[in-house]
Amino acid sequence: AGAGDVKVLPQIARLAADRSHGSLIRASAAEFSGQLIALAKRQNGSPAAAASPSADIVNPLIGAASDPEPSVRATAVQSLSAVVDDRTTAVIAARLADPARVVRVRAAEALLDRGIVRLDGAVGAALARAQDEWAESLRTFNDDGRDQSVLGWLEMSRGRTPAAIE
Repeated sequence: AGAGDVKVLPQIARLAADRSHGSLIRASAAEFSGQLIALAKRQNGSPAAAASPSADIVNPLIGAASDPEPSVRATAVQSLSAVVDDRTTAVIAARLADPARVVRVRAAEALLDRGIVRLDGAVGAALARAQDEWAESLRTFNDDGRDQSVLGWLEMSRGRTPAAIE
């Protein structure tokens, strides 16, 4: 992310939460925000260096995670996975009970990216269900090597070594 990217990132993030635009624009803005955050992390050479973007970037993505459209919520949750702080972890965990499967699965994926594979209580049960749904999706379209690798890592992280090896 060059200097120009850093200047436009808050504007792009705000677009993700601006419901005066269509869901495709909002979802695309959320996705692009996540890509720019991840790029900044890689270019700074330290994940911690860009792990906590400013509130004018994070707050709109948090808002987009509650958008009426599942595609926007799912993309916002995926983008928030690049922002490491307790507030975004709670927002992602809240999406584990989302009515849309794609959002629940993205939340489970985002939590795995953070190394979170188990939680206590009702949210832990929701995480396990979302992980099961994610695994089912990965098994359904099993002709993609990347998906098979992801499935193996998911099962291994859950302590299911025989399933991971399979």
